[in-house]
Amino acid sequence: PGVGKTTTMLKAIDELGKAADALPPCGFYTAEIRDVDGKRCGFDVVTFPSGQSDARRAPLARLVAGDGVGSARPRHRVGRYAVDVKALETTACPALRHGDVISEGQKTTTRRRFVALDEIGKMECLSSEFERAAWEVIESPETVVLGTIPVHRQSLANSVAARPDVAVVRVTTTNRDALRAALVDAMKHSFANDRRIAERDHFFATVQIAPLVPFLETGQSSKFGLERTEEEEQREKEEEEEKALSKDERFCVRNADALVVGGDAHRRLFGDSDEPFPPPRTLLLGETSSPAPPPTRPELAYAERSMWRVLDEILAEETDETKQKEKGTTTTTTNRETTRLLAVFRAGLAVWDVVADVHVPGERKTKHKTKTKDGASLNDVFGFLRLYPSVTRLVFVGERAWRRFRSAPGNGNATIRESSDSSQRRLRVIAVDGRTVDVFVVRSARGDERD
Repeated sequence: PGVGKTTTMLKAIDELGKAADALPPCGFYTAEIRDVDGKRCGFDVVTFPSGQSDARRAPLARLVAGDGVGSARPRHRVGRYAVDVKALETTACPALRHGDVISEGQKTTTRRRFVALDEIGKMECLSSEFERAAWEVIESPETVVLGTIPVHRQSLANSVAARPDVAVVRVTTTNRDALRAALVDAMKHSFANDRRIAERDHFFATVQIAPLVPFLETGQSSKFGLERTEEEEQREKEEEEEKALSKDERFCVRNADALVVGGDAHRRLFGDSDEPFPPPRTLLLGETSSPAPPPTRPELAYAERSMWRVLDEILAEETDETKQKEKGTTTTTTNRETTRLLAVFRAGLAVWDVVADVHVPGERKTKHKTKTKDGASLNDVFGFLRLYPSVTRLVFVGERAWRRFRSAPGNGNATIRESSDSSQRRLRVIAVDGRTVDVFVVRSARGDERD
């Protein structure tokens, strides 16, 4: 989520449409809806014009306020979103089927089509009608499809990915521009002429696989009789190592170490770099504890945190290759997560949690309780500040993280001052060994109503 699958698809479609012999797209894509504060509050289904005067737009999902207490619970729900299945069926399904049959004199026949299908996800697959329409499109030998599927897939998406006539590529924030160009290069041959194709193999052969090889998902190369690339072999090795770990090893019972220059992840990822990283100036603190990453994947530290939805945009400049060259650095990265951590360290940021108790994914969450009077179940934030005197700002991600920090008996005796300025903003300061550290509390990326 958030890597740019839809944007990459739309840019590729726009560029393909510039060709004189381009097939007009039909189908649909999913657009984010944001509120006045810029926070995501839902999704819309938007169809392509495909011969119509204007595209149609209908609500797919909307954020459910609170927890549904005091109001009727939505019939269809995915996470925090209520899904409008009827709107999906009356908008997306006809768009997928648009133009698949045409009349020529006294007979009816099919024609070549270019269909956009964004996406085959959990929300869309709440509708059996959508699943039928999507499968009909995939099955059609006269149709070329450019679509999106999530990394964590439902049964339909898995079935599509496994088909011998489907190529699955992986989108990341670092490869999406190159991938867009590769998609255009691979698919432009499909529109070379408008002859009717009867055989799927002949039609599929017009979609060139070669430009997509560097982006193929692990295991896809074998479907097309291609030799695996070094990148694919490395990804497969890492995935196999992770699968071989037990659940406790994958989501270690210990919490993740603080993400900081000189810490475990920094040493393992950038220990050989000659780049002079700045000392940490700001410590970001979430409430719940993150599990330590697998031993072979230090770059996955804190990867599950929702804060990256915001931080990735803020730190975008730090990952720009041009700016890296301007700094004269030689640090290189191999994947999105490593690039992200590199930007964090360059920005003088550190990341940790208030609570030390680890929540293992897939298990029921329990309320955190202080185990001892000295706050043994919480991380030693004051100890961190003493170890890193360069830190002058504490940023708590969510009001609950701040309240949790203050509730610990060990922190209750610390000098903590709160006041308000003329604009009614709350000014918070804590004292550590004679120096003051400014405290800021920001709304969590989840948009929790209680923050």
